[in-house]
Amino acid sequence: MAPMGGFLTTDELFIGFSERQMAISWIIAGGQGNTTSATATLQYWNASAWVTVANFVDSTIPLATTNSLGASGVMSWTPPAETLEYQREISGKQAWFYRLSLSATLSATVNVDAVTLRAGATESTPPGFTNTPAELEVLTPGS
Repeated sequence: MAPMGGFLTTDELFIGFSERQMAISWIIAGGQGNTTSATATLQYWNASAWVTVANFVDSTIPLATTNSLGASGVMSWTPPAETLEYQREISGKQAWFYRLSLSATLSATVNVDAVTLRAGATESTPPGFTNTPAELEVLTPGS
């Protein structure tokens, strides 16, 4: 379990995979989702800067709320062309990293059980994308 309670707007979560991705599944521990209004932003590395993904859909937001990571769900997007997305080294690990940031500090009790490519994606996953476990790296300012 990865505690994310109190994740600040200045914090960054880097999620690394061995292959490019187009959706990430979040399993939130029962009853431990975010209860604060917060919007997620997801970015990929283009070899010189972080770029916000296109057509981002966040189903971790429970109905009748605006609380990203409030429930288990999928964050999906339209992947950029292969020539626009690059691997990057973070904390000594070379991978296809995606950077998550949030518009508000998360509630204190948020716990993530698992982060993977969306469940059941192996049959419909386009070439170059896989269902691999994620490497997580939370960096705070100055780390």
